[in-house]
Amino acid sequence: MKSTKKIFVVALAALMLVAFTACQANTIPTQVRAITGITGPDYLVGQTFDAKDFTVTVQYTDGTSEELNGSGIVALADGETFPASAGTYDVVASIGNASTGNYNLTATAKATGTFYVYNVTSIEVTTAPTTVTFEEGKTLTDADLAGIVVTATYGKSKTVELDASEYALSSVSTLNGTSTGLKVPGYAETKDDGYKALVCVESSVGGTAESATYEIAVTEGTKNVYEMESAPVVMRVTALDSMPDAIYYGQSTTEVTNNIEVRISDNLSTTWSDADSVVVTNYTVQWGAGVTNNRFEVAGTALETPETVNYVVVVDYDGTRLVSTTPEEVSVYNYVTSVVVTEGLKLSNAVKGEAIQGSSITLTGTLAYDSNPDDSTAATVTIPNSDIYFTNYFYSGAETETVTYVDPVSGPLSASVPVEFKA
Repeated sequence: MKSTKKIFVVALAALMLVAFTACQANTIPTQVRAITGITGPDYLVGQTFDAKDFTVTVQYTDGTSEELNGSGIVALADGETFPASAGTYDVVASIGNASTGNYNLTATAKATGTFYVYNVTSIEVTTAPTTVTFEEGKTLTDADLAGIVVTATYGKSKTVELDASEYALSSVSTLNGTSTGLKVPGYAETKDDGYKALVCVESSVGGTAESATYEIAVTEGTKNVYEMESAPVVMRVTALDSMPDAIYYGQSTTEVTNNIEVRISDNLSTTWSDADSVVVTNYTVQWGAGVTNNRFEVAGTALETPETVNYVVVVDYDGTRLVSTTPEEVSVYNYVTSVVVTEGLKLSNAVKGEAIQGSSITLTGTLAYDSNPDDSTAATVTIPNSDIYFTNYFYSGAETETVTYVDPVSGPLSASVPVEFKA
């Protein structure tokens, strides 16, 4: 009985082994059954195709699926040259199977897909660089763009952040658009703009050159005048933007003196710049003829013709007296203190309502500055008719009308005009 059981067990074990072997022989090895998807990015004209930018979705024989990086799998389709211009481009993904056996698997799983290349319509600095305050005269480099984020707009309002290699520093300028190359503008030069300037970056992709700007703050140079080499030293005098447009007889010289910039430099060339010079404030101004007690005491004898007054700037530096080599000059204008009509209004008839604006009269103005004060006759000037305004555009019917001349210093000056009628 025991012998029979032993034979039965051995037989059963052998049968199970055969069954297991048969089952094992029928198991399909895990291989790629199909590529079910290719996902790629949007490219901009000028960017480089890279297979690793793509994602490939594959389905395996065991029913599972997976997303793989496109590196070594994705390639441009035959005949595609990337990228000549904006448009649609084709790619092919292929994965080879190591063993196909007899399970209806192809030796290589393949699929095709498309991606798009766009032109850039604009770029914008969406995050300013880490450092946005610079000393005047500093030359900026691409290293000063650290921390910046530049965003490109393409397609239908799509946006993408550009890589640092896809844009570069282009220029620096004042807020009014005056370029200073790659140098930060001078502190005084940016005074009226709140000591701010613009930095421009330009993209290198997208089909057309697009640019964007961001603001920087400008600080005054910290160079100490006494750190300069001793001698020789040269000086330059410039008028600031806040210099008055016109100077008039009797005006104080302080307004001019306070609005010039004096720089000295140890660079003897005629092209030395703000970067290799320093502003000095311990200067004095020596005025030529025409200034008395710090006031302009001369002027032109005609309203539109000024008198020229010269001045030089003096700086005492390190025991050396520096004087501006070329005298600077300002123009001093005369002005009118009062007006009187010396030839009245002549009308063709007495009809009330006749247009009189622009009619010819003679209006004489007394000038503030008299080039010959010993003469008992006051210095006068005839006011141009184009600068005379009638209070009434049309004749009021009265025996007199009123006219006004607006002087830049005295303000509105009025006079009564007698009305005469032509025979």
